[in-house]
Amino acid sequence: MSTATKVSQVENLPVEFADEKQSVHITGFWMFLVTDVLIFASLFASYVVYRPMVAQGPTPVQVFHLGPVIIETFALLTSSFTIGLGIFAMRRRKVGLLVVWLMVTMLLGLTFVGLELGDFRAVVASGAGWTDSAFLSAFFLLVA
Repeated sequence: MSTATKVSQVENLPVEFADEKQSVHITGFWMFLVTDVLIFASLFASYVVYRPMVAQGPTPVQVFHLGPVIIETFALLTSSFTIGLGIFAMRRRKVGLLVVWLMVTMLLGLTFVGLELGDFRAVVASGAGWTDSAFLSAFFLLVA
């Protein structure tokens, strides 16, 4: 294989695979992601175990309202897509488009955080705190 062919192959690689050091960084990222999945799996398992343990506190039906959750989920998933579009624009060196996608992602993230804080405020205002039952402790631990 000629040197020119090798150089053109390296130029076509994503930034994170351009050299060995960057490959190590991406491996570290995947290790971080796996540990994050394990942590969230344990939190979800705790929630499932403690869900029926409501003591005198409110039940999940009284705490959860599906409308805001659907909007929050849509905003969060869409922001994952728009950041991907931003990375695509960055790799194509289209700075203006990158800025647009980053702004859209930031707007979606702020929407998510604002709705989430509103949910927390509504739950706490209804008298449901994290110390009221095992279910609420698991709920606040999972979503906080």
